[in-house]
Amino acid sequence: YGFLIILLAAAGHYMSAPGQTYCISSMVDPMLDDLTHIDRSDYSLAYLVGTILAGCLLPISGSLVDRFGARVMMPVAGVLLGLACTWMSQLESLASLYLGFLMLRCFGQGMLPLFSNWLIGEWFQKRRGLAIGLIGIGGALSTMTVPVLVNQAIEEFDWRHAWMVLATLSW
Repeated sequence: YGFLIILLAAAGHYMSAPGQTYCISSMVDPMLDDLTHIDRSDYSLAYLVGTILAGCLLPISGSLVDRFGARVMMPVAGVLLGLACTWMSQLESLASLYLGFLMLRCFGQGMLPLFSNWLIGEWFQKRRGLAIGLIGIGGALSTMTVPVLVNQAIEEFDWRHAWMVLATLSW
């Protein structure tokens, strides 16, 4: 049963991609080309503010996983991350970009890896270090494959559809 827990936790790390810098950075140029009223400085500031505010929300996320467990909270985070990706696909204003980055960073970069690590801590007493190392493979595979997927979706369709692909994968 521990092997299944490792797979689920690794999947959590893998699917945190939409909130991670390596994924968001694939979207910068296509989004800025389309959203001409948003410049690179505004985009970067929105990303910074979203990251800081999402970090401030992590203690609440920790309390939620302590209270309800990863079995409940990981699917909730996945659904919320999918909604955040859907939000990003519909962007039109700078204010919506700020909120989008807050959601992406909170649910993707923050919650999913936190809950995955919590899951390992709860299930493994012995060989916990090995289990944490194995779930890190999910993050490494994500870093290698998701930007390629995003770039292909952008080339084939556009950045809005690429966000919807990420939303569908998150769900």
